[in-house]
Amino acid sequence: MLSKRLASLLRQGPRQWVKAVAEQRRSLYFDPRLAVATRVDEALAESTDLSHHSEVPEAMLHVHGVAAKPISVKAESGRVTALSLLEWVCAQDGVKDKLRHRYPLVEINGELCDIGQPIFSSPSPPADVDLHYVSFDEEAGRDVFWRTTAMLAAEEAHLLYGDANSLTYFGACTAIDGKGVRGAEGGGGFWVDVKLDGSGQSEDGAEEEGGEGGSRGKQSSGGGGITKKMLKKLERATVRKTYDRDPFDCILVTPEVAVKKFGVDADTLRRGLQRRQAYARGDDRVRLVRLDAGVAVVADGPIVTSPDLFRVVEMSETGAVEARDGGEQQWQRVRGISFPSKGELQNWYNSIRHVHLRDHRKIGAQQKLFSFNPLSPGSAFFLPHGTRLLNRVTAYLREKYREYEYEEVMTPLMFDTALWKVSGHYDNYRSNMYGVSAMEALESREEELRNLHSALAKEEEEKKKEKAETGSDGSSEDVDEHRRREWEVKKALMPTGEYGLKPMNCPGHCVLFMSEQRSYKDLPMRIADFSPLHRNETSGSLGGLTRLRRFTQDDAHIFCTKDQMEEEVASCLKMVKDVYSTLDLVPEFTLSTRPDQSMGSEEDWQKAESALVDALNKETKGRYLVNDGDGAFYGPKIDIHVMDAVRRRHQCATIQLDFQLPHAFNLKYKNNEGSDQQPVIVHRAILGSFERMLAVTTEHFRGKWPFWMSPRQVAVIPMKDDHIESASELKKKLVGMDIYADILPPGDSISYRVRNAQSVQYNYMLVVGDREVKDGVYSVRRNDGVVVDGVAQVDMLDLMRDEMRERLVKPLIQPKSE
Repeated sequence: MLSKRLASLLRQGPRQWVKAVAEQRRSLYFDPRLAVATRVDEALAESTDLSHHSEVPEAMLHVHGVAAKPISVKAESGRVTALSLLEWVCAQDGVKDKLRHRYPLVEINGELCDIGQPIFSSPSPPADVDLHYVSFDEEAGRDVFWRTTAMLAAEEAHLLYGDANSLTYFGACTAIDGKGVRGAEGGGGFWVDVKLDGSGQSEDGAEEEGGEGGSRGKQSSGGGGITKKMLKKLERATVRKTYDRDPFDCILVTPEVAVKKFGVDADTLRRGLQRRQAYARGDDRVRLVRLDAGVAVVADGPIVTSPDLFRVVEMSETGAVEARDGGEQQWQRVRGISFPSKGELQNWYNSIRHVHLRDHRKIGAQQKLFSFNPLSPGSAFFLPHGTRLLNRVTAYLREKYREYEYEEVMTPLMFDTALWKVSGHYDNYRSNMYGVSAMEALESREEELRNLHSALAKEEEEKKKEKAETGSDGSSEDVDEHRRREWEVKKALMPTGEYGLKPMNCPGHCVLFMSEQRSYKDLPMRIADFSPLHRNETSGSLGGLTRLRRFTQDDAHIFCTKDQMEEEVASCLKMVKDVYSTLDLVPEFTLSTRPDQSMGSEEDWQKAESALVDALNKETKGRYLVNDGDGAFYGPKIDIHVMDAVRRRHQCATIQLDFQLPHAFNLKYKNNEGSDQQPVIVHRAILGSFERMLAVTTEHFRGKWPFWMSPRQVAVIPMKDDHIESASELKKKLVGMDIYADILPPGDSISYRVRNAQSVQYNYMLVVGDREVKDGVYSVRRNDGVVVDGVAQVDMLDLMRDEMRERLVKPLIQPKSE
């Protein structure tokens, strides 16, 4: 007799789904959500044939068929029980509801699995099973939870708007760009990209359900984008979906089967393969999920198989994104978030209010730090006080550069496209670059090419003449190959007359390295650059200072030998710790290793990864994560994240090893034997972009800046006109100590001026009256409301000087202890 589930599948069709699911059920299933209170010994006492025992779930029968022998299961508690997997599962009395609502997936032997999907295949189960339930409170659990919600929302968007593209472009925010829904920890939530063609019914005329079979009426935006009403309707439809549908049919198939049997189109499959997270490392299968829309989608990783776990779904934001299909029709990204309970939704609402108080855009406006204008979208206008802040941070980094022996350089903002073609950015990054048209003709390039060919022909002629006179080649084949490669690079770098604004500094620094002959004595060569960069970000991705089109990086590149890699990376890590400690941020380190698609020899990669591991062990005492296969194609890297005051994670710093650019530009240095060797490049950014770090620190400190970096350090408030002269003398002393001090002149009451100074976060407020003029003793008011009485002017200035010099986060001027 067929189970209700299989009978339902047969009714729904198509046949290949039934066959695929039945085949997969021959594998060993582990589904603790189906566990019952009946102990296995009680079941065996009533019937030796478990297939006729109504109390034992169907999934358990498959387990019994292949795992009768005892195996060890190590549960979260660490207790090891020697019993069969069937016995262990059936013994989980009372675990059903807990698992269904709090644990969307399970980690078995180090691999993330859907609850209800195969762990291993019969007839050889492993001897030990290390099991860990992954809850919604963990990052991996939230990521899977939100990815599955995105799939449900994409299905509803397809039914509402008739856009099949939404079934291809969806995902969890944490897995895509780190820019999640406001208030979600770590930048969480989900997104769905929808193409709006402006056709179909009007918004008000769209029917929710209609026609035979309950098919949805198509809804259109009328070309004006997704409105709040449409967003709410999509939200309601997605929530209703969580109650209406059966558990997902999820199968693992090869790419060929996905295309031939299940009709997955090539673009969908390619994206799924790029973002796929297989159950086991090396698994080349893709995960297909069958939707009620009658199509199969490729899931990026494990999913929550039971839709009824999604108690709350909230659609909160929309924004324009780049056309996914290269067309001209409008695309919009819908962002949302989901939770297992309404209580967690309320916590999210509370976090939104908390985050809003720290929003860097709000604080920036209040403190008059920066502004924006549609005449230059994605570019910040830094006002005088914002510029003060940036200058403080830049001066601090310049001190660190001297300490760590970097040389600062300045390189052009605009380069001929010939440079970007050699570096590979023209082919792979051109859509994110700004082109600049030159008005001059290309005669200069043609003349330079003629001169280059003439010089090459002359050199070849001299070689032939030397060979005829001496009877030898005059050089080895390696030298000939080197000269040929040198001529190729020179030819490739001939100007084209077309220009582009630089999106990064590394190609320009390679040109700088090539400007003269380098020796091993010149290495390591550490060069830093503060010049601005330009990237053509989509309008929908722009947001305050976190994503800009014009920004500045504390960018540096280290040209070194392979033997120097470990020492240089360790030095970079030490510098990261120093700088972040000063900013009151705690860095978290993640090592990303060689991806499937990479360049360079196995030996080079092993040596590079070993250097990074040794440097991390030295500087972090082994406290770092490993992200296998997530390195850049040109070398492994270390990503550095920070957690701000509201527990949100931000990626700012990065350290990357690069073998590709030295090869592309044919970079060489002379070793101690006089032969040419290729250097390695270490890409290094400590803060990332200044603007993004300013946004992070603004929200981290909530606008209450540490004294050393504050744009408003001291407010001098004379009580009457008679005190202005004394206030001016005090300001002069402060300015001589490189402290920003402003006089708030009489005209308003003392209390009004103090409140105004406190609202814009002056660190210290000094009222100058008769007592202060006579005795030189001040009552110092801090921006946290604390008032310190009886501070002599000499002591006050010494404490401020020490606070500046030591770059402390907490104020040194403190009330006297009782």
